[in-house]
Amino acid sequence: MITATITPRALVIEGHAGYAPRGYDIVCEAVSILSETLAACYPPERVTEITPGRAELDIDNLTHDEETLLEAYLTGIRMLADRYPAHVRTKDERKTDANTPDTSRPEGREK
Repeated sequence: MITATITPRALVIEGHAGYAPRGYDIVCEAVSILSETLAACYPPERVTEITPGRAELDIDNLTHDEETLLEAYLTGIRMLADRYPAHVRTKDERKTDANTPDTSRPEGREK
């Protein structure tokens, strides 16, 4: 399972999808392409780690453009979590108070 966790200071993507054998895992490749694209668009100092099975980006004090890129990335990851809930999940830990809705989707699309 791949988990994308967003906190107030970091975006951490870790794990392996396990959808298919290595080299044939379209879910893993989709997450990898999204994550590597975001990392390529951010300044290098924001990319804390990018290795097979793990990526971490510093998202503290983002510029407007960086925030827009992050929201586009999160849209893509959430779409994957909706389509492949046994292989991808998101956790949004940016909630600041009890009135802020939890937008994480650990079990896929809610019905």
